[in-house]
Amino acid sequence: MRELTAGPSTLPDTAAAWGGADIWDGVRQSIRVMESVDRLSPSDVIRPLAPTLNEDLVSVIIPMRNAAKWIDLCLKGILAQTHSNLEVFCIDDCSSDDSYERVVRRFGADGRLGVVRLKRRVGPYQIKNWALAAMVRASYVAMQDADDFSHPTRIAEQLGWMRAHGVRVCGTYVHQFSADGTALIYGTQPPIPWRGQKHNLVRYAPIRAIRTPEDAGRVLGAGRFSLAKHGSQIFESALLREFGGFDGRTIMVGDTELNWRLLRFMDIGSVPSVLYARRIHADSLTRRPDTGYGSPARRAKRAEYDRQHEEISRSLDAGEIPHARALCTQDLFHGDVEVADLHRA
Repeated sequence: MRELTAGPSTLPDTAAAWGGADIWDGVRQSIRVMESVDRLSPSDVIRPLAPTLNEDLVSVIIPMRNAAKWIDLCLKGILAQTHSNLEVFCIDDCSSDDSYERVVRRFGADGRLGVVRLKRRVGPYQIKNWALAAMVRASYVAMQDADDFSHPTRIAEQLGWMRAHGVRVCGTYVHQFSADGTALIYGTQPPIPWRGQKHNLVRYAPIRAIRTPEDAGRVLGAGRFSLAKHGSQIFESALLREFGGFDGRTIMVGDTELNWRLLRFMDIGSVPSVLYARRIHADSLTRRPDTGYGSPARRAKRAEYDRQHEEISRSLDAGEIPHARALCTQDLFHGDVEVADLHRA
């Protein structure tokens, strides 16, 4: 039907990747790792030296808004990575709490960390586009949500898996947990309680590129909003620039929409290990009444993207590859970003 932009990858078979081990092994191990890292102090993970600008450098983008109550665990997980050559951009989206001050006070001595406070709220996708355009120097970009946690081996394992399987974007299996009673929608089994929280596991499978109308129906059908956990993904930075980054004119669904566009031309990988923990809570964009699942605003945005991808499908089916590629490319919009404060060690 069409050629991939990057040659064929060597994605493993989904069933083989999942394996037959007890699915709770990953959850239990993730809980142990998270609790162990949570006990660390900032001084245990801070490195005063700046990152080295070479082929091993990885950029990490962390948008945050009113994240003071969980940003410590997030940053401990990132700064404790076994792949330590990082440049980390923690960008505060005009919080009303002390998120910015807390990060500067507790982690600001780390030479790998840049902390930015914006003058007005712009949403996570403009933040990521702006960081990519103005700050990222590495060949790889790791995403990280401020309310989530990355295992210390996450980046090293993902990079190794990406290189071994020839993919340009890759996520991981995800341990989900909820402390406030918010439902765990996705998952391979009902949640289990542990120390006042609910836990489950989401096994995101590798996804092969959409090459036929049948592929489109399978990948972009009923399960299209659970393609990958975006916070767990690492991208080649050149890939994000090539496709124009995210839809910066929205604050919701933009991560899923990016994955849809990429799947028209390439495979999306997933490490078959739990390397990321997602905090489910009522204040998140996916759960709030005005932006969450089932909200009118989210339904309207999904309908808009559905119409866009119907046009992409028609163009590809007709062999109009340049037109389809143009429809799959955003403009890296970040025009509303204005910096109020910037801290570097």
